[in-house]
Amino acid sequence: MGTPLGDFVRAKRDSIQPESFGLPVRGRRRSPGLRRSDLATRAGISVEYLTRIEQGRDRNPSPAVVNALADALSLDAAEREHLRYLAKITGGACPGVRRAAPPAVMSAPPCWRPSGCLSPRSRSSPTAWATCSRTPAGSS
Repeated sequence: MGTPLGDFVRAKRDSIQPESFGLPVRGRRRSPGLRRSDLATRAGISVEYLTRIEQGRDRNPSPAVVNALADALSLDAAEREHLRYLAKITGGACPGVRRAAPPAVMSAPPCWRPSGCLSPRSRSSPTAWATCSRTPAGSS
């Protein structure tokens, strides 16, 4: 049993003629469209991984893999969004509520205002916090 993601990739692969990508016609074909090996090569992934995606055995491909598949299949904007939806990738920054700092914080001298940035390192790392700016956000 496949998944909607796998079914979509398979349907798009089957709908593309190899000649449209400049690929040579190679003998008899059991199914229409691109071969898995052709799509996997264009996307930069292994044939085995593409097979797992199409068969629904890998349900969480990374955003990089989904984007590579979209590029390899030459999807338009709507199809790309649909592919990302099927892969449950929201993309972009995490949505969040931005709140203004309380007036007491903003009236503090600039050197007292928090200005740390969390780096991708672990929180316990001595280099995890670094000074990003001495000016509050929104001022120049």
